Amino acid sequence: MQREHRDWIRRSLRRPVSFTGTAVRSDGSSIRVVLMNISYDGCHILAEDELEVGEALNLSVDAMSVIEAQVRWVDGGRSGLKFVTGASAVDARRARIGV
Repeated sequence: MQREHRDWIRRSLRRPVSFTGTAVRSDGSSIRVVLMNISYDGCHILAEDELEVGEALNLSVDAMSVIEAQVRWVDGGRSGLKFVTGASAVDARRARIGV
């Protein structure tokens, strides 16, 4: 999906980290991940299996509680996740349609 420049939302600053954890897929299977950076809105991970754009995950990392996330981009074993807060109808709609 192509987006107009005016539709872009500036990404918040991400902090470099290195946490190991688990991502649980919607089918119940889990994969090991390394969280490489994080912000209030999302994170960058390395995963042992390739994920799919739009896929919903429950991310569990030792330093945090379980976080609902959606895969926004994939490049080999690297992926960008957006945290799904459910705080607004916009977040819920974007999670459903994958944008």
